[in-house]
Amino acid sequence: MAERIKKFVKVLGEKAQRLDITCDECGGRMKPGGHYQLEVEGKSYQFCSEEHMNDYEAKL
Repeated sequence: MAERIKKFVKVLGEKAQRLDITCDECGGRMKPGGHYQLEVEGKSYQFCSEEHMNDYEAKL
């Protein structure tokens, strides 16, 4: 079974190496200060809101 991890990450923190600032669900640009991140089977996805993260997870 796939291990899924949800978390809120500060963009300017340790995960700042990821320069993509678009939401993987809606494709919109995210506001500075943080985003939601979902890790599924070693792949990392980022979202502008928790709602978009949950919608994307439901599609998996």
